[in-house]
Amino acid sequence: MVGGDDPLAQLPWEYRYQPVMPLYLFNRPQDAAFRKSRSTLNERNQLRLWLSTHTYRDQPVWVGQISRDIGVRITSKSPTLTTHKIDPDVDETRGFLVQELWYSQGLEQFALVRRLGAAPLTTPRTNLTGAPYFTDGLRAVLWVSSDPVPFERVQFVEWEQPPGK
Repeated sequence: MVGGDDPLAQLPWEYRYQPVMPLYLFNRPQDAAFRKSRSTLNERNQLRLWLSTHTYRDQPVWVGQISRDIGVRITSKSPTLTTHKIDPDVDETRGFLVQELWYSQGLEQFALVRRLGAAPLTTPRTNLTGAPYFTDGLRAVLWVSSDPVPFERVQFVEWEQPPGK
């Protein structure tokens, strides 16, 4: 898209380049953070990555967290009294990340692993600020590549099957 056709081109500079707030794992903030802006300041996807002390086949293992901000809400659990409202469908956000990497040809293979149990829409869990979320309980494991990987060469590693498959 060019010029007036691209909604992100209309966003003020500060919307596209706002910092990602730190989250902590391994007693430290993320080592890398990425965000993909959407139509407003309050709508964006944020990916945080931490380098772990583990390796897999002599390669470093990174642990990540992705969220989709869909608005702003008031909370007493933040020093600023506001926080971003996170899309409660965390599985959809996980799927979006896998698709983005696949379509960009940066994904070699992926798997799903069961981490926490499922939290259905009828009985969601809550995050640290009390916001509800629901999940099938699976987490994505991604092998990324700096070389382009054609769509048909991306492999699914059968650790766990997604629900309904």
